[in-house]
Amino acid sequence: MAIMEVILLMVTLVVLSNVFSHYLVSIPGSLIQITLGIVVALLFNVKIEVQTDWFMLLFIAPILFYDGSRFPKKELWAMKKPIIGNAIFLVIISTVLVGMIVHMIVPGIPWATSFALAAILAPTDPIAVQSISKKVKLPSNLMHLVSGESLINDASGLICFKYGVAATVSGMFSLQDATVDFFYMVIVGTIVGMILMWLIDVLELFIYQQGIDDITLHTIIRIVTPFIIYFIAEEVFHASGVVAVVVGGILKIGSDNKRIKIYSSELQVVSNKTWDLLVYVLNGIVFVILGVELPSAMRSIIISEHSTFVAFMYAVGVWLAILGVRTAWSYLYDLFSRKKRASFKMALLSGLSGVRGAVTMIGVLSIPLVVDSGKEFPKRMLVLFIASVVIILSLLAATIFIPILSKNASPVHYRGSSLDESEDDGDNNLASQSQTEIFIIKVAIQYLEANHRQENQQAALDLIAEYEQSLTARQLSSQEINSTPDILRQNVELHSVTINAELAKLDEMKASGEISERIYRFQSRRLRNVLNQLHANKNTNSISLTSLIINSIGINLRRLRRYLLNSKLSRKKLVLESKKCEEELAKCAINALTNHVDESPKKYSQNVVYQLVSIYRRKLESLKSEKAPADDYDEQLDLLRVAVLSEQRAALQSLLEQGKISRETASTIRTKINYTENSINIELEE
Repeated sequence: MAIMEVILLMVTLVVLSNVFSHYLVSIPGSLIQITLGIVVALLFNVKIEVQTDWFMLLFIAPILFYDGSRFPKKELWAMKKPIIGNAIFLVIISTVLVGMIVHMIVPGIPWATSFALAAILAPTDPIAVQSISKKVKLPSNLMHLVSGESLINDASGLICFKYGVAATVSGMFSLQDATVDFFYMVIVGTIVGMILMWLIDVLELFIYQQGIDDITLHTIIRIVTPFIIYFIAEEVFHASGVVAVVVGGILKIGSDNKRIKIYSSELQVVSNKTWDLLVYVLNGIVFVILGVELPSAMRSIIISEHSTFVAFMYAVGVWLAILGVRTAWSYLYDLFSRKKRASFKMALLSGLSGVRGAVTMIGVLSIPLVVDSGKEFPKRMLVLFIASVVIILSLLAATIFIPILSKNASPVHYRGSSLDESEDDGDNNLASQSQTEIFIIKVAIQYLEANHRQENQQAALDLIAEYEQSLTARQLSSQEINSTPDILRQNVELHSVTINAELAKLDEMKASGEISERIYRFQSRRLRNVLNQLHANKNTNSISLTSLIINSIGINLRRLRRYLLNSKLSRKKLVLESKKCEEELAKCAINALTNHVDESPKKYSQNVVYQLVSIYRRKLESLKSEKAPADDYDEQLDLLRVAVLSEQRAALQSLLEQGKISRETASTIRTKINYTENSINIELEE
């Protein structure tokens, strides 16, 4: 099958699996992808020839780089001891013990091949458990351990696997040479990854500072980075490309944080989403390829000296050995740890959460067909079959038993689990998203009050008014959440009173000739739109009315200014007329609201009344200080917005570093800030 046809087929199957997973929610997405691969292989006789070099470069490099760049450095450092223990020592122990078991239970398999199979089955792959983790909550330390160890054990497992395969192919193995080469590949790979990542960061920053700020160009540079690092480490220095890309990915965290105020938010959003999409597709393709290869492996087993049942039992035995070694290691580590008591349940959860997946499949598929002597690689099809069944068994076991053993039923999100990845640390002492949003709104107000000048005073006052109104809405939502429906109805009722009063006053001013037809149409249309939205939202269960007020008084007034400035009529006359109209409408609204509250037998929430009165009073203060809109009003407003967003972003990062908010909260709010800044940039470009 032509390469383009294969690519289109693989991507199509990944898309279909995503569609099916929305309906088959209890089945892991990876298992759906494997099933689709099997169906395609059986129906269309599809075969994919896998070559080690391009397969490792195409899949391993970007996946591990992505994992390294997304893993929280704080947790990685805090759990360095158990992560290193699992990633290096557990991999070596698993390779030796499971390799011995494989050699004992599978007749005729060479020692080197046994160790190669055990080595490639040693690395864990939490990506594979992505779609089975929607109804289970693993302890955060266990989740970080599984994710963190996979960054390093991918490297150690693949290096051990490489020597196992090399020993099988050449028929020779030297422990001394292997040890020296292991340290050389790891140390040099680490150095190469650090230097290349630093050079690429410097190059990217230099290009940006030269005024070449094309988002597409910088996104491409970020996408090709792991391929460059892997290729140079492997081909030029003959070191571990896996170690190099992991180190480069981890260092990418720090480099992005240091330049967070230099690069535009648009670049951050575009590159992150592009990476999410790329890794999502690559992970899906790996499991589709696994499904495509399974029938071929089973067909070879059926016609070989091993029956399918016997081969399957070999695979079950190997999986039980891997599970047993990992569970025993976790229990013994906890037993001898000074910080916590040993728990067999937690050890078993650790064993089950070590699901095998993409890395295992990539390694097994890269096994050569022949050895140096020209003979077929010994037991290649059996090794492929065992590895494939172990992957499926680990997925099924995690799907069935982790929810049973875990008490909490909230979702846990693994790295690469979806295009919209999030994470919750489960710490009740952390500030909620609502509390954090209130805090950064206060940060914005404080920044504007401290940094407004004569030249941007009007823009600063308008912006402060918007943030104060938003703050009132947030506080109202959080403090009176139990009475939200009643608060909402009061807000609708009182705001409708003010809008109707403004409309009546507007008609009166039009009839007396105080305002022109042009301003009357604009203000009338604005007020009626707000009134319609109020009644449309009357029966909703969320307080979004303040957003409507902000739009009506803030955004629409700025649109009016642009509208007036572009008018052929006298600018000065229109400005004065507009100012007089806005003042009269605001005064009328306050009077109508006050009279209605005083005369009504109903008791209204003081927060709701204060909120509406504050809006109109702030508007009057702004109008009194405004002689005429400055020519650069819109530019000053947008510059202040960008400065405020930068200040909020810095405050958010500070909260995260202090451990006061979760990464999920930080990521959600940071994304909102980025999108807001993007809209401002687009408006400036237009």
